[in-house]
Amino acid sequence: MTRIPAINAVSGPITPQRVQRIRRILGALESRRRASTSLYEPLPSQLAFHQSNARERLLIGGNQSGKTLSAIMEVVWAALGCHPYINYPSGGLKIYIVGKDEQHLADPLFEKMFSPGAFEIIRDEHTNEWRAFRPIDDEHRKSESRPADPLIPSKDVQEISWRLKKSNVPKMVALKNGTRIYFYPSSGKPKAGTQIHLALFDEEILDSTWYAETSLRLMRFGGRFIWSATPHTSSQGLLDLHDRAIVERESAIQRITEHKLLLVDNPHISEDNKEAMKATITSPDEWLIRIEGEFATAGFLVYPEFSMKTHGVEPFPIPKLWTRYMVVDPGYQTACALFFAVPPEGPENAQHVYLFDEIYANNCDANRFAELCASKVKDDVYYEFVIDSHAARMTPMSGGLTIGQQYEKAFAKFDVQSLKTRFGF
Repeated sequence: MTRIPAINAVSGPITPQRVQRIRRILGALESRRRASTSLYEPLPSQLAFHQSNARERLLIGGNQSGKTLSAIMEVVWAALGCHPYINYPSGGLKIYIVGKDEQHLADPLFEKMFSPGAFEIIRDEHTNEWRAFRPIDDEHRKSESRPADPLIPSKDVQEISWRLKKSNVPKMVALKNGTRIYFYPSSGKPKAGTQIHLALFDEEILDSTWYAETSLRLMRFGGRFIWSATPHTSSQGLLDLHDRAIVERESAIQRITEHKLLLVDNPHISEDNKEAMKATITSPDEWLIRIEGEFATAGFLVYPEFSMKTHGVEPFPIPKLWTRYMVVDPGYQTACALFFAVPPEGPENAQHVYLFDEIYANNCDANRFAELCASKVKDDVYYEFVIDSHAARMTPMSGGLTIGQQYEKAFAKFDVQSLKTRFGF
């Protein structure tokens, strides 16, 4: 930090030029103290996202959960060369930001990066230094808060080119440190040929080819990819990455991580506003998406009317006397099993079937699947195993046993059997 000498210690006369210079220095120091990149305080769930060293990161959350600010802050830190947790090259980065459409590029993306107010700041009661406004601790001082300075201040910007200037739709922002940030609507075709260091997708992407093409652009520099979104049904590409993140949770090296932010955890939204937003939601699927940040899979369900609120029950131990079944959907790469139980006959149990467990395993052969089934079945007695007979009759291109025969052989190896069908189906 620059040391400012006392005015009465300056040798020579106090000229207007010297006074002006001192004022500029003091102004620069005050601006540095208010730098939004330093004052931003992530919540614990946001901090885990920022600290992840995975090459691909998903930031999933409902509306008003804070996900867009977290994602934008990642871009800003990288662009300005001040990321506190990840070592990006210093200056000269090429960054893609892809939004749903041009309006989305203008607001919230460009707006949050280059306008004041991405969050609120306040002077600390004890140190008098600027810091982020904390709604719970600072509620009594709300009137003293002010919008934070732009995440990227104008002094760091060399040039802005526009897609539509009157609507604030950016095309490219060049920073003085050599970094270039390119903005694209997802309705257009992805740009080929350019090598980039970082890419951010925000919300739904209309052209599904964007992800594959952007991945190629990131390869040369070992770049990083972020996708922040509320998981609507139309984001099939996002759902695919979500499935990959689930598979890699147990891996020693995680190339992709998923982080969830929820409205209920955002202290910057008042409880009254949270309740008002919840009151506008009438559909269970919309609730799952906008409040819980869950993937809406109704568009992919065989029975779209299925709802956990209607068909679900609180978990309970399955009684020993109930009849248990396992239904298997075999596959070369992905194998699935569904476990269900039927209670004894009686008026209170009429037409009830209870689904209580499942297996969904990627990169799974017959032996691995049988091993997983053995861990589920254990000492419980199953009446019957059922399999997709069409898939079970298929034979690998290399010949040999059918899929069903491979499963039966593996079940015998791991002693997975039922009363009616033993190791078979």
